[in-house]
Amino acid sequence: MADDTQVLIDITRGLLRIGVAVLEDLARLLPAPDEPAFGDVCQHLAELTGELDAQPDTVLGATHDDQLESLLTRFGPGDPFVSRPYLSSAELMPGDLVVRCAPALSSQLTELMIWSRYTHSGLYVGDGMIIDSTWQYGVSKRPLSELLHESNRVGVLRLPGLSAEQAKTVQAVAESKEFAEYNFAGVATLGAQKLDELTKQPPENLGQLLGLLGRAENLPPTATGSGKYACSELVEFAFRSVNITLSRASGFTPGDMIRLSEAGLLLQLGRLRVPAVDNGPMLSHKPR
Repeated sequence: MADDTQVLIDITRGLLRIGVAVLEDLARLLPAPDEPAFGDVCQHLAELTGELDAQPDTVLGATHDDQLESLLTRFGPGDPFVSRPYLSSAELMPGDLVVRCAPALSSQLTELMIWSRYTHSGLYVGDGMIIDSTWQYGVSKRPLSELLHESNRVGVLRLPGLSAEQAKTVQAVAESKEFAEYNFAGVATLGAQKLDELTKQPPENLGQLLGLLGRAENLPPTATGSGKYACSELVEFAFRSVNITLSRASGFTPGDMIRLSEAGLLLQLGRLRVPAVDNGPMLSHKPR
């Protein structure tokens, strides 16, 4: 567990650095009057990077940053579910994909890394239950209501034409991985790839920057085939059991699921209501 904690610290440090790099690039590409807001958030993220070693638990547990949320809302990736109808849990079917974002700084930073307003995914398996992989618990089967209480927005995707028999197989394969560990190493490698490309290939325009962020990565073999699963890896693995390939890249993310839906390969079924969330106080963030 100690090793996983250190990897989580390293991942968070990488997310903070990616966040700064992306915001600095966006600031250069957007109108000058918006630059001060980007500068304030970049300074704040840089300060948190410096605090990681001294106060790791405080930084790892940080709730979402209001100023960063404002920038994401104005300039970040769109939310395809914002105009979709609300669903009841009774309308969900086994095999549906549940995507969400959480009210945490780490979730906001992941939005920047994968260019998506949804940063976690799970598989609905019926009877009000999902199976997903989280860094806290690895792969686990748990109530959908638990995920809703952890989230500030939740969307549901459906694969057209998935038969009940296929859904049953997908569910069984996902459940066979219950208690498997979270793939920290794969996520760390994914972040390192994104950061490396951001730093060595400065974007010439906004489209190039967003294209760099919003794509699946082909991770090296050492990051895959370990029997450990990040959230979307678990889902993609389960669907492969019925010869359905959601992605040929090993760095598949919830953002890639959203992009599949925007391409019409997955249906944007609707969104689920989440309980009111008290985001609590964030670490001190004073504008310059």
